[in-house]
Amino acid sequence: MNKNIAISVKNVSKNFRIPHQKVDSLRSTFVGAFHKKTYEEFRALDNVSFEVKKGEFFGVIGRNGSGKSTLLKILAGIYKPDTGTVKINGRISPFLELGIGFNPELSGRDNVYLNATVLGLTKKQIDEKFDEIVAFSELERFIDQKLKNYSSGMQVRLAFAVSIHANREILLMDEVLAVGDSNFQSKCLQEFRRYKKEEKTVVIVTHNIGVVQEYCDRGVMLRNGLVKFVGDADELSNQYIKQNIYDVGARSEKEHCERKNDSLNDPMVAHVSAIEFYDSENRRRESFGSGEDLKIKIAFRIKQKKKRINIGVSIFSSERVYLFGTNTIFDHFKIINNEQDEIVEINLRKIPLTQGVYYARVVIVGEDFTDILSTVRQSRNIYIQQRNRCEGLLNMDREWKISEEMENEEVSICFTIDKNYAEHCAVTMTSVLHNSKSNFHFFIVSNNLDQKEKEYLRIVQKKVRDCKITFIEVDIKNFEDCHVPEGSRFIIANYFRLRLASILPHLEKIIYMDADMIANADLKELWNEKFDGNYMMACRSMVYERNSKRLGLSKKTPYINSGLIVMDLKSIRRDGVEKLFTEYQAYNPDNLVNVEQDVLNLVLVNRTPGIKQLSQQWNVELRTDIEIFDDYKKFVENPYILHFITDDKPWKKGSRQRYGEKYWEYKKFLQ
Repeated sequence: MNKNIAISVKNVSKNFRIPHQKVDSLRSTFVGAFHKKTYEEFRALDNVSFEVKKGEFFGVIGRNGSGKSTLLKILAGIYKPDTGTVKINGRISPFLELGIGFNPELSGRDNVYLNATVLGLTKKQIDEKFDEIVAFSELERFIDQKLKNYSSGMQVRLAFAVSIHANREILLMDEVLAVGDSNFQSKCLQEFRRYKKEEKTVVIVTHNIGVVQEYCDRGVMLRNGLVKFVGDADELSNQYIKQNIYDVGARSEKEHCERKNDSLNDPMVAHVSAIEFYDSENRRRESFGSGEDLKIKIAFRIKQKKKRINIGVSIFSSERVYLFGTNTIFDHFKIINNEQDEIVEINLRKIPLTQGVYYARVVIVGEDFTDILSTVRQSRNIYIQQRNRCEGLLNMDREWKISEEMENEEVSICFTIDKNYAEHCAVTMTSVLHNSKSNFHFFIVSNNLDQKEKEYLRIVQKKVRDCKITFIEVDIKNFEDCHVPEGSRFIIANYFRLRLASILPHLEKIIYMDADMIANADLKELWNEKFDGNYMMACRSMVYERNSKRLGLSKKTPYINSGLIVMDLKSIRRDGVEKLFTEYQAYNPDNLVNVEQDVLNLVLVNRTPGIKQLSQQWNVELRTDIEIFDDYKKFVENPYILHFITDDKPWKKGSRQRYGEKYWEYKKFLQ
């Protein structure tokens, strides 16, 4: 079995024996004992084959009785297939029918231990996870009550909490999730995303096409125990809609034929013979996306001469809710009566309907709606699919954005320093505040700042202008695996920036700055830069060719300087990027001359998504150790951020830095 395959199902069939004789009394039981019992073979699954890859969110969809739950129970090992093979590569946590693995006479607490034991956890493991399980289920107040006193929704919460904390590689999920409330369903779906991020596998049985479209990578459609389709989620949804579009309240073909024959004897003056739906490219369709253009074509015949005729069209939901109506009178559209078969069409632009089943009704009238010429004709059903989520009947075209006029938006800036750089960090903060009117929140991450250094940094709030300052203490033990070359200018605090997504879990975005920088422009402009799908934004190092060569990268690789980084913390957390940094540090410590900066480049440069290159003006390296290249001098002449990158710092005696006076210009505000 391929190691990338989590589940392999080949030629699986399953039959059940259904007795013909119904026993409903003691007498029937006694008499029936002397008669030969007869059975009918019911094939629940018929030669089913598919594979689920590791890390996939795989949907199993189909109508009631299609074999979905039987398949899931075979995967869980509850049933054995009559023929065929099932191979599972990983430990399974099944969440199937309500009540499986639970005892209603025991308390919720006892049932946690019972069900977790069934799933293979030891008592020690359950003890360690118990508080997390109860907190996830939100049943703290009821955990010592008997399970039989729980509502079905409470039982679902407890069962799912145990399943999800069993920490197995494969989660099997039946549509019993529908019993939970919307908040709990949202919580469950967040756990699915976590499973996917950790490359675990989720197999979910559902009727809900929206779940398939939003969460599934691929899936299988079953009908009467047969596989009708296996493939990607979008096509799976389309196939399911095509198979079932007319099953929800639609007329049978026989009814349509009867109506067509009845038209010959229709006593009304006019007759609507057909109502069909087309897209903008004139293709007849049964399903449309919310927001698509929809064309309704109406075929009709007027049996006698009328001075004027009009047509009315109404749209209804499958629950018969009247959503929209118009007619040729309202829209000033004239129809000429030629006493022959005619087709008229109405174009509905960007239909704003939410996901569901809908139909149209059409009627023909004369000069006004008091002169009814035809019976009301109802169309077949159409299905509206919806990508984005909303509630209600209408899916309005919409866009959210932060107003550009919002001057009060807070800009978050982070420094990772030790006590030796507290004074210089305050100068950097002062330069940021002097070059912008925006509101700033500074996060200062350190492992050894004492009260004296913190009070000095707070002078910025008193003597420059109001801003927020938050101090975050990190445990240096969590960075013992970080390598710092002996005798170098680097410190452990350099590595803190690689873990800001974890250190600042409440933030989605941050600007990281070294404390040997001076802002010379409004950092709000940098804050408004777009990531374009990348994890970070940074500037190329002035000596990028030298560093790229040292690391064995292409000479043209844009080796970045990590002194200024704009980070998309949300996507870094989502994709587990910090783990990549940690793994590289552990396996390649001797390669890291520039410590965390080398890690960033080796892991993310030339990667998609990776690091977006900013204009060089946002991190102008001021070097006195080498001659500045000619093509770099233009940035030195007009810098947005000055970076005193070498040991020749402006606060050191005898400094030769070109812009050293800028440091002292802002330093005086703190005195």
